[in-house]
Amino acid sequence: MERRRLSIFLIILGLLALPALAQQNTMPELGKSGMLIPWSDFKLLLEDLKIQPTPTPSPQPPVDQAFTTCRIRAEVDPKAEKMQLEMSYGVDILRSDRWVEIHVAPAGLALDSVQMDGSPARLYLRNGYSCTAVKGLGRHQFVLRTVVGISQSQGRWSVDLSYPTAPAASLDLRIPMPDLVFELSPGISLKTERKPGTTRLQAALGGQGRSRISWFKKIEEDQRETTLIAESTTALEIGEGSFRGTTKVNYRIHGRGARHFEIEIPEKLSILDISGQGLKTWKAGVAKDGRIPVAIDLDFMARTNWNFQMSFEGLLSDDSADFEIPDILVRGARREKGFIAVTAASNVEITPQGAVKNLALVDPSEMPPSLEATAGSEVLYVFKYLRHPIEGQLEVLKHRDLEVKRTIVERARLLSFVNAQGRRLHSATYTVRNNRKQFLSVKLPRGAKLWGAFRENQPIKASRREDGAILVPMKKTSLSRQGQLTPFDIRLVYAERGVLRSGPGRLSFEAPSIDVDILDLDWELFLPQDHRYLGFGGNLEKRPQPQPQPTRNSAAPMVRTVPIPDPSPIIGSRKEKTYTLKEDTIHSQVAQQNIWNTTVSGAEARGMLPVDIKIPREGERLAFGGKLLAPEDRADISFFYLPVDWRLPHPGAGMLWALAFLLSLALGLCLILSRPLLWSLGAAILLILLFFLASAHHPAYFFGIISGALLSLVIRWMRSRENTAGEGF
Repeated sequence: MERRRLSIFLIILGLLALPALAQQNTMPELGKSGMLIPWSDFKLLLEDLKIQPTPTPSPQPPVDQAFTTCRIRAEVDPKAEKMQLEMSYGVDILRSDRWVEIHVAPAGLALDSVQMDGSPARLYLRNGYSCTAVKGLGRHQFVLRTVVGISQSQGRWSVDLSYPTAPAASLDLRIPMPDLVFELSPGISLKTERKPGTTRLQAALGGQGRSRISWFKKIEEDQRETTLIAESTTALEIGEGSFRGTTKVNYRIHGRGARHFEIEIPEKLSILDISGQGLKTWKAGVAKDGRIPVAIDLDFMARTNWNFQMSFEGLLSDDSADFEIPDILVRGARREKGFIAVTAASNVEITPQGAVKNLALVDPSEMPPSLEATAGSEVLYVFKYLRHPIEGQLEVLKHRDLEVKRTIVERARLLSFVNAQGRRLHSATYTVRNNRKQFLSVKLPRGAKLWGAFRENQPIKASRREDGAILVPMKKTSLSRQGQLTPFDIRLVYAERGVLRSGPGRLSFEAPSIDVDILDLDWELFLPQDHRYLGFGGNLEKRPQPQPQPTRNSAAPMVRTVPIPDPSPIIGSRKEKTYTLKEDTIHSQVAQQNIWNTTVSGAEARGMLPVDIKIPREGERLAFGGKLLAPEDRADISFFYLPVDWRLPHPGAGMLWALAFLLSLALGLCLILSRPLLWSLGAAILLILLFFLASAHHPAYFFGIISGALLSLVIRWMRSRENTAGEGF
């Protein structure tokens, strides 16, 4: 019992202490004390202490406001001087967290009153607009009233509207006038109601905020007059004994429209065709007084503008004659302006002569773009006229044509390969510019045989003419963007049989003869490497030695050492010399020999396309060239050859010494005895020839020269002593 009383007493003390604790900012210090609390109360405390999730903010709209359709009601006063307008539209506010500025109307609009949600709106000016500001979500309805003035000119009324820039705007206009026609820019007329004494227009204006509305009284087609304004352009092309022309007539049509047109042309013109949009038919009438009427009918009523094009031709009295400028008249036109451009179709000389009537010669830069497109840039004269009839003459003189080159070979590239036996394989590539020449006529060297012909690396069939010339088909060179003929290649592969002697000799080469001039010719020879070549002749100049081409693979070629006996030593007994040959050279010579061995019956056939053949590029390379070769100037090359290891036969060593001794002695005696210069020159030439024959490796040759020179010196010394002794006496 007493315990219960103590608990009640403590609770009362706690209640009395609560106001004092509430006034304190800090919790009381209770030390190591405890508290007992019922579970239901503790559970409520836990639920209150739970962390509530942070609410996700809702996404904001991309704009602050949105306009509804602006509806415009307009009415014109009876005097058609003013237009009263009432504009109504709504604005939806999409943001609630801030103030939103609304552009109520353009600042230049003369407003009579502005209401927002049925009450007068408070406006301010900013950035060219009358504005108001609102806060909070919802729609606000605006009603604007204004008055605008109407302009009038020549039975046409116009008014410029300014309205709020809503995405869409509709117009309901009433005008106290009957039978009106409307024009809107921009805008689309949706409906027009015509009642006695009034006209109503319903239209969509769009969201630009500005529109021009015009109206005028409707006139029936039979009450309007058609007026034609014509502009004609004629492009004349005068050639040898004839001329051609193209006339374009552009009509500007005012009034109710037209579907029938007429022109008048000189009798000397022959109409080829007349074309135009919606043209139904055209018909040339009967000539009268040297003039022919032409009627043109359409299958519709042309309004605003229409044009047609007429092409014609005619004959001159002779290749050289006086040409009268044609007078093409547009009938029914209130006003006509025309231009005539004159060009030459061939090598005729055109010159204005005599007096002109109603024609004026103007600069070609003044002609209309449509005439420039028809006549082109090679215009000689341009005439302008404003009335008819027109008169003018041109003198046409025909000059004689000259022969020009229609085909040329820009470059000829010849490759020739000679194998160890002297057989030859050639390739001739011609870079051609051609203007309608059908065949390239080729005459191969005597005994040569054609293996194949190719055009732009594609095989073609060649034929043979009765005189033995080979005809290679060509093509017309295509034109580049600049109007120039682009070249193409023709390649011929042919072979010759020949012999390469084991000793000294002479080689001659002739290029194929073609019926076209060659501007530049390059000729490369690939000859056996175990020979020396000298004494070059022919009508081509020898060019510097080309740089050696790389081998077929990057690896160094295999080297084989082959013992070859020396065939003709001069002094001493027979001995063996070692020569170094490349492995790829040995294999290539075998392959080259096989090429010749495959030319047997069965490998050739008539009427078949040839197989492509590549010329081997191996051996000693010699380069020759020439420029400006005419068809009669067949390129040719000749030179001497001498094997590198060639020697005179053993019995001839003494003979070589004797010849060298005698020539050297003769040269010395000629110089000592003051013989004619021709003798000394002949002895020197013979010594040089003997040097090449001896291949500059024979001791006998040099020993003979030295012996002859020493004997000459001895003879000179003896003659000088005799002269000295004679002077002593």
